[in-house]
Amino acid sequence: MLAVLSRGSIAGELSMVDALPRTATIRTLEDARLLILSRDALDAFIKSHPDPGIKLLKGIIRTMSIRMNSFADRLVKFF
Repeated sequence: MLAVLSRGSIAGELSMVDALPRTATIRTLEDARLLILSRDALDAFIKSHPDPGIKLLKGIIRTMSIRMNSFADRLVKFF
C-alpha cells in the first residue's frame, strides 16, 4: 500500500500531464463516490473556463509537488 487518501483527495494526477502507463492501482477501503476526470475533459474545461481551469491545474500541480517531496524525504531516510 502506497497511501491512504481521505475525502476530497485526488489520485491519478500524473495522468493529467503525461501519457505513460499507470504504475499503481487504486482500491477503496470502503464504499466511495468518485469523480473521474479524463485528460480530454480537463482540456475542454480549461478552454471553456480558463480561470477556474487554471486554479484546478494549480491544485493538481500542488498535489504532485507535495507527494514528490514526501516521497523524496522518505527515500532519503531509507538510504
